[in-house]
Amino acid sequence: MSKATMAHRRSKGAKWRRAVQVARRKLWRGTLHDH
Repeated sequence: MSKATMAHRRSKGAKWRRAVQVARRKLWRGTLHDH
């Protein structure tokens, strides 16, 4: 595997993790507001 592909994968993983965090925050807020 080349360094470029590894760097690309790393950035992709970071973006995915950020998206998951945002989604969880929204879900958590939704549940808090519901209760």
